[in-house]
Amino acid sequence: MTQKEKKYNSIYLKVGLSLIVLLLVLFYWLDYKLIQKDKHKDWTTLETNTDTFYNIHKTSVRAASWMKVGNGNIYLLVGENDMNLVNENGKIVLKFGCCHNALVDLFHNRIIKSNIIRNDSIKIVNYVSYDLKTFDSTSVDIIPYRINETYDSFLKRKKITNVYHANNEAEYDRKKKIIEKMYYEENQAEIKFISKLHPLIYADTSYHEFWVTYYTDDIGNIYDLIPSSDGINNYDELKESWDILYPHWEKMPEIITQKKSNPSFSVSDTSIITGNELYFDSGIVLFSPTGNDHNRPMQMYFEQNYLNYYTIKFQKRKLNFKMEDNIHIMYVEKDLTSFEQLNIPKSDLDTLAFIYNNELYRVYPRKK
Repeated sequence: MTQKEKKYNSIYLKVGLSLIVLLLVLFYWLDYKLIQKDKHKDWTTLETNTDTFYNIHKTSVRAASWMKVGNGNIYLLVGENDMNLVNENGKIVLKFGCCHNALVDLFHNRIIKSNIIRNDSIKIVNYVSYDLKTFDSTSVDIIPYRINETYDSFLKRKKITNVYHANNEAEYDRKKKIIEKMYYEENQAEIKFISKLHPLIYADTSYHEFWVTYYTDDIGNIYDLIPSSDGINNYDELKESWDILYPHWEKMPEIITQKKSNPSFSVSDTSIITGNELYFDSGIVLFSPTGNDHNRPMQMYFEQNYLNYYTIKFQKRKLNFKMEDNIHIMYVEKDLTSFEQLNIPKSDLDTLAFIYNNELYRVYPRKK
């Protein structure tokens, strides 16, 4: 090797080392993390079950949201365009099928399913009520409750105006309270009527949410407080009226608002990093529906994939399993919010039903 070749090799080596150092610094700055070894190679996963005692059954039931219904251990699971009633062991007791919404009547221990029939472009909706103890079905009607006078109509009849300006906010609020009190006092019949009713929980398959707009009386009649009129839904106008007359009319029953827990689940070990994914954000906003989003600095960063370790405790037996996830790991480890447990096993031979990633799982002993 000539002296000139040695010189070039030395330069190439220095340039190569400099590039490696530069890449290492760049990766560190972009939050790259070293990949770690699996701590429990023999543990099973939910997808490929290798446990010798327990079978892990991933069902076909989707559950983006859910709630306990009826006096027994029955659950309504609301998925993407479908919903199902299951028992505490995760077995389907009533399948609603595609594109149905439902009303949960906790007062009469029933659930009302909507059936949508299209005939020559005409949409026909009928309703079937199911007893949550016997599952006997009967047809029911929804009564559109027409409020006697909306707040907007009241203002027009009284020829009342109250215009808001930034420099008279206090005066606007003072006058608004007086006007609302007048409307409240003139509509005591409406308040008396709704105060004797019981809220129904509306389960929506499109948004996977629960809310209250329907009520029932003591004998089972069902009222829609926000009915459409000639195909027009005046939701905002009707909601404003009810907010004044009966401020808590949309309040959800406590069974919905109570916090769910996962007493059989625990985090078994600290999570490990299994990989890094590079993300790039140009920061350019091409369109903003609200007009509030603006261009921001360009960002490039690594986000880690994790392997998480969990344990399900039955009585004496435990099921250890691991799962890959790229959810922020501290959030998962803190409160196990990725799992929603439906029941608590009373023995090692009981079935445990839970929801993970909007899907229903059942864990039970293998058949010998």
